[in-house]
Formats: sequence, structure tokens, C-alpha cells
Amino acid sequence: MNGSRKARLLLFVVAVAAAVLTAPAAASADPSGDIRSRLNNLCVDIEGGSYAPGARVITWTCHGNANQQWYWDGDQIRSDLNHLCLDIAGGNYERGAGIITWPCHGNANQSWYWNGQEIRSTLNNLCLDIEGGDYNRGARLITWTCHGNANQRWY
Repeated sequence: MNGSRKARLLLFVVAVAAAVLTAPAAASADPSGDIRSRLNNLCVDIEGGSYAPGARVITWTCHGNANQQWYWDGDQIRSDLNHLCLDIAGGNYERGAGIITWPCHGNANQSWYWNGQEIRSTLNNLCLDIEGGDYNRGARLITWTCHGNANQRWY
């Protein structure tokens, strides 16, 4: 092999290696998982594993069943159990509104976004909150003014 041919081959190998090393990572095929509280390491849970629309959303000991598995679908958070959306009951703008599961309809009371470790509602910019900072299993999820305490931080 002459010198110029070796040089071209070397440039080709370097270019391929650079392309492989700088390519973006593929998106996960299974984006579902649990959502855990920084307060107590409990999971966001559909109470009683209910399939019914309107079921309360609470915190519970993590067990990995479908009623604790969630996935993002655009700005909606959906349950693996029934594919219903995390919903601010009745579209209530006020602090303290309960969180339920409901058929997805695309309104702002089902629209959420991450802000650091907070999950915020697009409806009113309030945070997903464990009511009263209740450390116990079965605590109700609500929306509340964001204050940064552990009952509003998730992972």
C-alpha cells in the first residue's frame, strides 16, 4: 500500500470512529418506571390497583406492579396499569386539588413538566405534592404551591 492510500484509509477509520463516538444515544424502548418521593422513598401509586377512572393517586411502598409504573407521553404522565393520565380532579386550579387517574383528553389539568426534582402542572404551575408532608403509606397526592421541601421532590 502506498503512502497516500494508507493516509486515506487512516482518515476514513478516524472519521468512522468519530461518528460512532459522537452519535446520540438511542431513546429507551421502555420509558416506563416508578416515580419515587424524596420524602420517604415511597412510590406514586393508583390506590388499590384500581382500573377505574377517578381512582385516587397516593404514595405506597414500591412493589413494581403496573399501578406504580408510569410513562411520559408528551407532557402527560400515563399509568402502565390502564394508560389513564395523571389528572388534577375536575380541572381545579386551587391549591389542594386531588390527583386522580382519568382518560387522557389533552387539557391542561393533565399536562405536567419537570422543574429540577419537582413535577409541576401546566394548568397552574403548582407542584405535585404529598399532602401535608405525610410520611406514611397511603398519603394523598395533591397540587400545592412549590416550596422545595422533600414532599414535592421526585425521582
